[in-house]
Amino acid sequence: MACDYCDLLPRALYEDAIAAVIIPKKPATPGHLIVVPKGHHTILEEAPDNVIEHCMLVANKTSIVLFEAFGGGGTNIIVQNGIASGQSVPHFSINVLPRKDGDGLSFKWQPGKLEEQKMNEVHVTLKEECDYIGQPGEEKKPEMKKEEKKIDYSEENYLIRQLRRLP
Repeated sequence: MACDYCDLLPRALYEDAIAAVIIPKKPATPGHLIVVPKGHHTILEEAPDNVIEHCMLVANKTSIVLFEAFGGGGTNIIVQNGIASGQSVPHFSINVLPRKDGDGLSFKWQPGKLEEQKMNEVHVTLKEECDYIGQPGEEKKPEMKKEEKKIDYSEENYLIRQLRRLP
């Protein structure tokens, strides 16, 4: 399956060994740019930390370029991670959109309301899950119960016989 972003890499406005800056086929605003890792990573969680870090630095520099080129009032830096978030191309990317007053784009949403009990439940769940964030070099690994394998020593295995033959 061809990837729309990988197909655009030869026409990149900027590229280095890790990332590229491309113009999307259907930009949301004039100047809309996308930062993509050159290695194909479908979602954020698949990309190595150094690639994510580098892509964010490139997005920051891209934002500066857009401010200077378009004299805008701001930029939106957006990661759509997964289909439910609106990601339409299966390649991790960072959208950088120059913004001006009255440009017609709106990213405002109405905050939801939770009852205090539900909010406390959510807090406890997230607190337990987020304990690993910020720990250098550690990643959260699912806890797995170790099952002890019981070895039947009544029958001698051919591998054990081979070990006895070693001098």
